[in-house]
Amino acid sequence: MKTAYPSDEALRKIIYLATVDAAKKWTVPLRNWTDCISQLSIYFEDRLDVPSLIYLGEIHAGS
Repeated sequence: MKTAYPSDEALRKIIYLATVDAAKKWTVPLRNWTDCISQLSIYFEDRLDVPSLIYLGEIHAGS
């Protein structure tokens, strides 16, 4: 099956860059951010840097 992206890695990079761009525009506090991070840390414990993600949520919540 032919897709719009040459590889899965290319698609991941596009999604990552879109997320980074959207994050720059976030002005609304992130409700229940710590609950979300807690759930993600269970599923992706070997991939997430939880302390920095909690800090990121506090920055946006404090805006």
